Amino acid sequence: AAIRSVAERLAASATALLTNPSRAGAAVAVAGALALAYFLAKEGTALTRDLVDRTLRTPALIKEQSKGGRGGIAAAADPFEDVVVGDALEKRLKSIARSTAGAKRWNAPFRHVLFHGLPGTGKTMAAERLARRCGLDYAIMSGGDVAPLGKKAVTQLHRVFDWAQKSRRGVLLFVDEADAFLRRREDDAMGEAMRSALNALLYRTGSQS
Repeated sequence: AAIRSVAERLAASATALLTNPSRAGAAVAVAGALALAYFLAKEGTALTRDLVDRTLRTPALIKEQSKGGRGGIAAAADPFEDVVVGDALEKRLKSIARSTAGAKRWNAPFRHVLFHGLPGTGKTMAAERLARRCGLDYAIMSGGDVAPLGKKAVTQLHRVFDWAQKSRRGVLLFVDEADAFLRRREDDAMGEAMRSALNALLYRTGSQS
C-alpha cells in the first residue's frame, strides 16, 4: 500500500511538471524525495521479508521438526526403552543424553555427535529420542536435499542455523544422509557450489554450539 501511494504521488508530480513548467524546480525536488521514499519502502519490505524467512518461518531444508508445536517435546524418563541397541551403545546414548541435558540446564555449548551405520538401523530414531530425553526441540534435514539447491545451498544452510538459534528450548538438528554432500574438500568431483555449502556447514559447526 505504501509503495502504491508513493507511485501515485510520483505520477501526480510528473503531471504537475508538464502542466505548469514554472514549478519545475519544486516538482523535481518532490519527485526526488518521493523516489527516495519509494526505494526505501521497497527495500525495507524486502529486508523485512528476508528477516522473517531467516528467523521465523521453517527453512525449506527442514523436513520434520517439533519446534513450534504445543510445548515442544516433553522430557521422558526413558525414551530409549523401545530402541533396540546393544548394551554398550545404549549406555553411550544415555551418557550423551545426560551431558546434553546438563549443557542445556547450565546454558553451556552443546556437543556435536556423529551417528553412523547401515540404513534402517535407527539413527534418526535415536536422535529424536535423544532430543526427547533432554527436553529439546528437534529438526531433521536431509543431506540429499542440499546438492539440488546449487548456489542457493549456502543461504539455505545459514537459514537453518539462524532459525534453530531462535528456539528458547534449544534444537537438536539431525542431518540425515549427511554423506550425500559432506565429502573431502579436495575431492575433484565436488563442484564449487557444494564446496561452498560444506564450508558453510563447517563454519556453523566448527565449534560447540
